Amino acid sequence: MQFRIASLEHGWAELVLTHGEQRAEIVASYLSDSPAELLSALVLLMRGSDEERVVFEGEPGRTVMRLRRLGGDLVRIEVSGGPGEDDDPAGPPWFRHTEPLERLARRVHGEFARLLREIGAEGYRRGWGMYAFPERPFRELGRLLEL
Repeated sequence: MQFRIASLEHGWAELVLTHGEQRAEIVASYLSDSPAELLSALVLLMRGSDEERVVFEGEPGRTVMRLRRLGGDLVRIEVSGGPGEDDDPAGPPWFRHTEPLERLARRVHGEFARLLREIGAEGYRRGWGMYAFPERPFRELGRLLEL
C-alpha cells in the first residue's frame, strides 16, 4: 500500500491511499487536526491498542479511517464516508486493505518526514493553517519504529 499527503494548503489536506486498483482520496479541513490524529492512532496501535479511528472533517461530510489490529502484526485499514455523508458515516467501507502494522507506520512516518524535508515545520503550519507540525506523535512513532 502507498500513502501520500498529496496537498496541504489553505487549511485543507488531501491524503491518498492506494493499493492495486483501490484508491482512497481523503479530503480534510482544518476543523480537526486529523494528520496529527493519524500519527497518534499509529502510536497507540504500536503500543497495543486493538482499534483506532481517525475522523477527517470534509466540510461537508466526513471520512473515517478505521485501523483494527488482526492476529499477529496485521492491521486492517477501512475507509468509509466522504463528502455529503451524514454526521456518522456508517456505510460500508469503500477502501479496505490489510497490512503489517509496522509497514503502515513506517510509510506514514516517512511521508511526514518527506514533508519536513520539503517544506519544513513552518511550511507545514502555513499550509495546514491552524495547526503546527505534529512533532510529538511524529517523534514518538519514530522512537517506536527505532528510526
